[in-house]
Amino acid sequence: MQFHHDISFTGENNNIVGIIHSDTLFSALINQLALVSPEDLAGFDFKNPPFRISSAFPFFYDTFYLPKPMGVSSLFMTTLKEYSFLPLSYFLDLAQGDAKKNIPHQELEDSRHLLYSYRIPRVSVDRITAVARPYWPEVWYAKEGSGLYFLIDITDDSFSQLFTTLIRLLGESGLGSDRSV
Repeated sequence: MQFHHDISFTGENNNIVGIIHSDTLFSALINQLALVSPEDLAGFDFKNPPFRISSAFPFFYDTFYLPKPMGVSSLFMTTLKEYSFLPLSYFLDLAQGDAKKNIPHQELEDSRHLLYSYRIPRVSVDRITAVARPYWPEVWYAKEGSGLYFLIDITDDSFSQLFTTLIRLLGESGLGSDRSV
């Protein structure tokens, strides 16, 4: 799957941006719903939607990753300093207060190479002034065996089939601003 979205693992300021946030996913699914079934959109209860969705996080084959939590111990300040994501199993060990478990070094290293990107020069032309402004959107691709996962809680079973259709369409159309190119 090709992503046209800011989903790098570390940004220019070393900020974690390797996540597609849940509100972005929700909005993308609602946009697909508007295209596929405007009548379902008209009756959609935004105050009590038929599903809840998490943010999307990286995975590599059977290893799922979550963002590294903040910490001030030497473990966070030295060993884990350069990693943005931790394997789920190790994340759970830390959450249970068991920081002394073996650190999964290979899985940590794998987390640094799950996505790769390139920038494509583009130009936008102002419709009024005809001034050209260059910009360089970043396109991300997932390494074979990796991608992004999310959790879903469908509270209305009658929505399940439509949700599956929306996810498939979203997979084909992509996320982000430059997906039609």
